[in-house]
Amino acid sequence: MKCLLILAAMLCLASAGQAEEVSFGRFEVVNSAGFRQVENEKIPLSKDAAIAVSVMTLSEDGEKLTLATGDTRLALYRLATGLEGIEWDSTGTTLLHREDILSIAGQTELSGVETWGAEIDWPGVGRARMVMFRLSESSFAGFLVSQPGATKLVRQMEFHQLAGPRHRSLQ
Repeated sequence: MKCLLILAAMLCLASAGQAEEVSFGRFEVVNSAGFRQVENEKIPLSKDAAIAVSVMTLSEDGEKLTLATGDTRLALYRLATGLEGIEWDSTGTTLLHREDILSIAGQTELSGVETWGAEIDWPGVGRARMVMFRLSESSFAGFLVSQPGATKLVRQMEFHQLAGPRHRSLQ
């Protein structure tokens, strides 16, 4: 898979002369977990079995990650400190915990996990912070965190290039 990504990147560069972005390809996206927090109580969000397709590209300098899902394009920017300093408080939830992310990403420190983020306007929610981080060559995960009123919403997304039915992990 890594060789195919490198070959695709080389072909893009050769055909475009000076390409601005390198494609990571198509990813299946699923909202895999989440919670609504009111005061100190975390209420799990219902599972979302819907699967979307997103095309992910990275600027040549690695600073801008662009997600294109349907008609929506989101630009996220590299966070120099990786996931260090990002709060998603997975205690008591099914969200990925820090230890999970470090293990899957093959890192020992959150600062070593490649991460991009931005403040965005999310339909129906308002202002939100989105972060995406690399778990492997063929998978990413992310968190969408918003604070509508006195409620905090955290949604976890997973982006995978997999063969076979994705719904198998949601059962």
